Amino acid sequence: MRKVDGLLLECMGCRKMLPRGRFYKLGKLGKLGERWRGRCKECEKPGKSARNSLRRERAKGRGTYSAAEVRRLIAMQHHLCKLCNRHLGITGYHVDHVVSLARGGSNTLGNLQILCPKCNLSKGAR
Repeated sequence: MRKVDGLLLECMGCRKMLPRGRFYKLGKLGKLGERWRGRCKECEKPGKSARNSLRRERAKGRGTYSAAEVRRLIAMQHHLCKLCNRHLGITGYHVDHVVSLARGGSNTLGNLQILCPKCNLSKGAR
């Protein structure tokens, strides 16, 4: 946090120069003066931070798919795992994103594949 003449503080969230009244006070430091939070009251509100909004955007996943579409995708793959060709009726299956949601992938059918649990869990965070 940067002070200007003791009246204005720079918010670490929105990078605006704001009066001290727009920040939460942390307490006194004796002779050193007062301590203020690094982010203004507006940036401290729940759901206002860039990190929270990014997390919410990723959780939405940009797109949807239904159980019927998953069944159709399994049929298109002939009930076989996309990586190891094991039969999904025996091993079970996981719906996997080719490009993960965290890396900007979507929840649409074009970005989905059906894998056996062993293959999906061995992929990790690739």
